[in-house]
Amino acid sequence: MIFQLDNSNKKGVLTFDEALTIENISVAKELFMEAFEKTDFVTIQFNHVEQIDLSGIQLFCSAFKTFSETNKILTIGDKAQALTLQKKAKQIGLKFNMDQPRNES
Repeated sequence: MIFQLDNSNKKGVLTFDEALTIENISVAKELFMEAFEKTDFVTIQFNHVEQIDLSGIQLFCSAFKTFSETNKILTIGDKAQALTLQKKAKQIGLKFNMDQPRNES
C-alpha cells in the first residue's frame, strides 16, 4: 500500500496491493488520512487485492463520506472495481455512493 502525489502536488494516487482486512486496516487508514491532508483529488487503484472484509468496506465508506463532505474528490480508477465495492457495501447495509459529478479542478 502506498500514497503518492503527482509532480504538481495537486493529485494523489492511493494504491492498494494487499488484502484490506482487519489485520492491516490501520495502514490503509493512515494512507487515507495522509491523502486527505495533502491533496483535494485522490484516485484509488487496486492491484491484485484478493480480500476485503467489513473493516475494509467501512473504511472506504467513511473515506468517501469525509472527502465528499469537505468538497474533496476520492475516486476509484477502475469503474468495475468501484461498482463491485459499492455493491458489497450495499449488501451489508452500508451507504456507499461514488456518484460525485464534479470536475478535477
